[in-house]
Amino acid sequence: MLQSYVVLKNEYNQMKESCAGLSEDDYRLKKSEFIENVLKVGSDYAKKESLIILRHLTLADKDKFLEANSDPSWMKEGFIFAHYWELIANQDFEKFVKLSPDFAKGLHIPSDHVPCTLLSAFNADGDLVGSPNRRQKKRRDRDKKFLKSPGESP
Repeated sequence: MLQSYVVLKNEYNQMKESCAGLSEDDYRLKKSEFIENVLKVGSDYAKKESLIILRHLTLADKDKFLEANSDPSWMKEGFIFAHYWELIANQDFEKFVKLSPDFAKGLHIPSDHVPCTLLSAFNADGDLVGSPNRRQKKRRDRDKKFLKSPGESP
C-alpha cells in the first residue's frame, strides 16, 4: 500500500527522518503511532492521492512549468506540452500566463483556431502533473463550420 500512495510515502519518510537519534524503543513507539493514525484516516490518503486541481498557471508556477516543459517524455508521439507556448507566447512564461486566460475568449489566437481554456493539472501537493494541452482543453465556443451538418444552415 505504501508504494502506491505518494503522499503517505512522503509522510512516512518524514516520520523516519524525524526519528534520527531516537532509541530503538522510541522509534518503534513513534512508528506505531504513525501506523495507527494511517489506519484511522486511511481513506483520507486515497482522497488526497486522487485529488487533481485544474487551474490556470500563475507566475508562481514558473519553475515547475519550465521543468515539466523541458522533460523529453512529454514529446512522445508529437505531444505538445503547452499549446501556444511557442506560437503565441514565444516561450515567455510571463506572457503565456498573462495571455492564456484570453484564449477562451478567442483573443490572441489565430483566426482559424477554436477558442479554448488551457488549464494545468496539479495534485494535492501542488505538483504540476498535467499540461495545458489539447487533452485538457475545454472548448468554449464552436466555430460555425464545426456546427454545420449536411442540410443544416449556420
